[in-house]
Amino acid sequence: MLQIPGYELHEKFFETCGYIFFRGIELSTGKQVIVKTPMPENESYRFYVYLQHEYLLLKEISSPGIIRVLNIVESDDRVSLILEPFEGTLLSELISNSGLTVADTLVIAKNIAFTLGELHRNGIITGTLDPSRIIADPANGTIKMPDFTRSVMLPPGEKEISAANFHYPGPLYIAPEQTGCINRLVDYRTDFYLLGLLLYEMLTGKTPFHGDDLTGLIHSHISKKPVPPSNIKKNLPASVSMVVMKLLEKNAENRYQSSWGIRSDLEKCIEHAASGKVVHEFHAGQNDRSETLMMPVKLYGRERETSVLTELFKNAASGKSCMVIVSGDPGSGKTSLAQELKKHVLQYGGYFIEGTFNRQP
Repeated sequence: MLQIPGYELHEKFFETCGYIFFRGIELSTGKQVIVKTPMPENESYRFYVYLQHEYLLLKEISSPGIIRVLNIVESDDRVSLILEPFEGTLLSELISNSGLTVADTLVIAKNIAFTLGELHRNGIITGTLDPSRIIADPANGTIKMPDFTRSVMLPPGEKEISAANFHYPGPLYIAPEQTGCINRLVDYRTDFYLLGLLLYEMLTGKTPFHGDDLTGLIHSHISKKPVPPSNIKKNLPASVSMVVMKLLEKNAENRYQSSWGIRSDLEKCIEHAASGKVVHEFHAGQNDRSETLMMPVKLYGRERETSVLTELFKNAASGKSCMVIVSGDPGSGKTSLAQELKKHVLQYGGYFIEGTFNRQP
């Protein structure tokens, strides 16, 4: 058993995200704690920096769904976080063991949405939300999020940030704007897309997009509409499926705009699931309101030019040779127009290469 100064470790609780969580006690007070420390193969400076980052992110935050950080201990060549005690099971285990009912799933999803709202109000975007990062108790629906080592704090006054600031989450749990293949930044609504992926897997037992073709998976997140969960899981209330599909909208402007809006609709879904009645009057996001003023990222008035570029690219992809020069005054939108091709290039398995140069006086 590991030795952490000031603490006595009793047993391993679980492993996830490259870290081991131990149950233990604080020797000076006898209070129960959870100790989070890197797995043996991850005992490196990089993982220690991640823990220090997590400590700084969470030390001032108090929320039911966020594990409270009590202390950070540095000794010898090891860094460990001391966390408040908690109970539950990794969501990945609950899904693989088919241990969730629709009612369980909806309550858990509602509590995750609340927690995301608390994080966003503190300027934190998780960018890495998947079943290995959620601890849940189906008996009461409570959840804990045990890992924020890869989460990002927005700079003061900023509402969005480049995807390059996030750790690559993998091809199964990634939002379109995180791929770097479309012309937009990451904002708090990225977490809502990830919640949609999570809810989809909780309901159906699989992610909406899967397979071994990494390029194909990325393309699917960018442009392919998922099969509605109600087509896979029979007797699933239509309202539940509508909520999932809204969360999984490709454009952030078409997703939910607030955690409150998500929770409001999930509460209605819980009622629908309990009643077993067919609901005809339900519109996902009807009561949703944006909590932050966000300017839409959209190319306006360039439909003809976009269509021409897309058609020429398809010709080139079929083997024809062509070269296109886009000209215009500085700031007229040449780069934005060219970047509209990114998703089409990925679809055909191509490479989008970009660069810049400055004319010497």
